[in-house]
Order: sequence, then C-alpha cells, then structure tokens
Amino acid sequence: MVNHSIVTWRGLIAHFNSAEQALAASAGDWKVLSVHASHLKRLSDWKVNGAIRQQYHQTIRAIEQGDFHLLYEKMPEYPKLLATITDPPPFLFYQGNIGCLNQPQLALVGTRKPSPSARKIAFDFARELAQSGIWITSGLAHGVDADCHRGALAAGGGRTIAVLGTGIDLCYPSAHQSLFNQIVAEGGLILSEFTPKTEPLAHHFPRRNRIVSGLSLGVLVVEAALKSGSLITARLAAEQGRDVLVIPGHIANEQAAGCHQLIRDGARLVTSVADILEDLNLSRNPLLSSSLESAVAQPVEPAQPLDAHLQPLMAHLDWQGQSIDSLVDSSGIDVATLSGFLMELELMGQVVQVNGLYQRCRV
Repeated sequence: MVNHSIVTWRGLIAHFNSAEQALAASAGDWKVLSVHASHLKRLSDWKVNGAIRQQYHQTIRAIEQGDFHLLYEKMPEYPKLLATITDPPPFLFYQGNIGCLNQPQLALVGTRKPSPSARKIAFDFARELAQSGIWITSGLAHGVDADCHRGALAAGGGRTIAVLGTGIDLCYPSAHQSLFNQIVAEGGLILSEFTPKTEPLAHHFPRRNRIVSGLSLGVLVVEAALKSGSLITARLAAEQGRDVLVIPGHIANEQAAGCHQLIRDGARLVTSVADILEDLNLSRNPLLSSSLESAVAQPVEPAQPLDAHLQPLMAHLDWQGQSIDSLVDSSGIDVATLSGFLMELELMGQVVQVNGLYQRCRV
C-alpha cells in the first residue's frame, strides 16, 4: 500500500496503532499525516478495487498454507543485528530455516562475471567459513553470489542465507531456481522484505543490499569492478558499522579494481579464512553471545599437497593466464611433459584453462 516506504509505514503505525486500523482509515485521514499522493491513490484503489484486495487475501492464504512465512520486527526471531541499522524492514517474508537469522553471518559479494580464480576463491572461502560455523549471506545473483551459496552448501548443514530483490515467491534470476530450492531443502533460508509477486526492479537491489550487510558481522568482497554493485554493499556495511574485508586481485584485472579501491579507502585486505576469523574477532565479539560456540563446526579438509615434480611449474603460473608456448619458454619444460603436468594440476583444482591460457585458481 505504501510501496515499501518504511518511513510512511512507521508514521501510519505510530498514528493508527496498527496496520488494520490504518487500512480502515480514509484517504483524508492519511492526508493529514502528509502521506505522499501516490500512497493516497493506492489506498483509494484498495477500497474500490476488489482485484487488489484479492491479491492481499491470496498472500494471507499462501502464508496460512505454509508456502512462505512472515516475520515481524517485534517477534523474538527477528535478527538482532538487522534491528540495529537505521532503516530495518518492519517485516520479512521467508522460506526455510528462520532459526539461523541470529547465527553469526558474513556477507560474501562480488561481480556477476567473475574470473575462474575468483569463482574458485568464492566457493572455497564460503565452504571453509561455513565449516567453521559461519553462515554465508548473499544475494542469489549470478557469479560470486551463486558460488558463495554453493560453497556454503557444500560444507553441509545448509549454512547460507539468500536475500532477494523480488517477492519471496519469485526466484531471480530464474536460472537459480534449483539453487533456491536446494537452499531451502538443506536447511538454509530465503529472505525478502518485498511483498509477494514483486518484480525484480533495478532500485530494489540497493535496498536488498542493506539487508545483506545489515544481517552480517562484516562484508567480504571477492572480486568487483569500480562500478560494481558490491561496492554499494561495502559502503552500506561501513555506514552500519560493519567490517569491510577485501580479497585483492591482480593489478591488471579490471574486475578487481573496485577491490583495490576499497583497500585504498581503508578496507581490510585478507588472503585466508584465518585472516577473516581473526579480523572479525569472533571469539570476543559481544554481538554473537554464544551463537558461534553453539554452532557445529566441521573439520576443514586441508589443501591437497603438490607433488615435487609439479612445484616448479606452479612457480611459473600466474593469475592472468599464459599460453603453453609461454610456459615452455619460462619453465624450460618440454611441451609433452608440460601438457601432462598441466592436466594433473587441472584435475587437482589448482589450475584452470580459459581461452587457451592456463592460470592459477588457488593460492
């Protein structure tokens, strides 16, 4: 009715004491409160248009049937960290495990078109953090978001939360419907402040980002260009008093230029999960109480050690990619042997081939 205007919502509730009484009031009553004309028109349409009221009743029936659920800010399950931001949503629609909302969370964000190394880093960091008991929060978008969700799921326990820029009944992008379903099925959570059937409009996503950062102890930016939406999330996190952590990239990688700018602006550079756990000071963070201690941590599998014959080649591989001819020249290894070594490294997940160039994807 108020088109997701939190200020208008709070003003109406403060004056009428409840949403029910606000709806029963006239447009004239609302106008006295200096409510915007567009909201007054929606109230008038509500009172005379049966189709609009029918949509409302359909939403109520869907909640009663358990298709999705509704969380109000006065309920004990409402996330305590989110309640501390300047504009917390008054209610949240959700599907899945609502009990995770007050568990320790870290937001992982980045570009929608990540490099192969960034995809690997996003997946591995999310997986290891989830194994350490941290819940991974992101936006279900293409690229880094999806890799983070999948990495957290790979750890077991479903420790991931996806915050939508659409209604709770719409998956955007639609290509992630199976990931959406997997998150719910494995014990994670899908969350949205938008009413059902809300379409993915551009201005919804910065609003979504404030929730992603607001739920979390900090934000980790994996790879982001200078104009990336991830920098919006990082800025919101800083304004909310959250830690901003950044994984650096190659200096020639334009997709990492936003990360480097964040570091110049004072964000913390991290290169390992151990750095993150230390920087967040989790064991002494008063916002967590006992939630981290009660999380069931799983042992992290160590990285597969490199055989001695592969170590010299790894020393010549970089994060940008090189042709076989270039590697032959720099390493002194013959083509046939080099090809075999590269295949071994690909199978181990240490190297990827992109457009005929070989590059590292793990530290």
